[in-house]
Amino acid sequence: MKAQVLILVFVTLTAKTTGKPRLLSTFQEASREDRSTDQSRRVGTYLQHALDDLANRVSALETKSAGQAVSFFAQFTEYHHGFAGDNTVLRFDNVISNAGNAYHVNTGHFVAPVAGTYAFYLNLLSDHDHTVWQNLCVMKNADCVALTQLADSASLSVVLELRSGDSVWAMKRDGPGTSIYGINHTTFSGMLVTASQ
Repeated sequence: MKAQVLILVFVTLTAKTTGKPRLLSTFQEASREDRSTDQSRRVGTYLQHALDDLANRVSALETKSAGQAVSFFAQFTEYHHGFAGDNTVLRFDNVISNAGNAYHVNTGHFVAPVAGTYAFYLNLLSDHDHTVWQNLCVMKNADCVALTQLADSASLSVVLELRSGDSVWAMKRDGPGTSIYGINHTTFSGMLVTASQ
């Protein structure tokens, strides 16, 4: 605005002394440039506010995600882990990691702390001759959602939509096999992939 006033004073004084109308068009061009600069400033300010807002949203999402970190990895302490019989819960007693404390070593159950999409992995190695088999399940609440027949080695991977409070665990359902290798040969793990909004 000060620049326009100065230009106007300059143009008025110059027009009186020289009488040249060309200076009036110079003032009009300067005024247009001022409006263009002002518009550029407004656009720049808007873009800066939009970037700040986006940075705040990303930061909030990172904080929310960090606050809901849920994962676990567990194995058996014993090298040879025996089963009491059919429909036996596999209680992995050597918990390597348990972010969010959702895996309960005393029951062998993972209990979802929040609703969302979860992934689970069960890796198994039999310590029997390969002719002795056993069926093992990944259970969700009361349902066997994935089943494998273990004779030598087997793996199960499942992705489940869980509500808060749903339980997931591994179970020996049936079969003549009575034990599996423990330590790092047989493991159970899971993680929250995405929390529901």
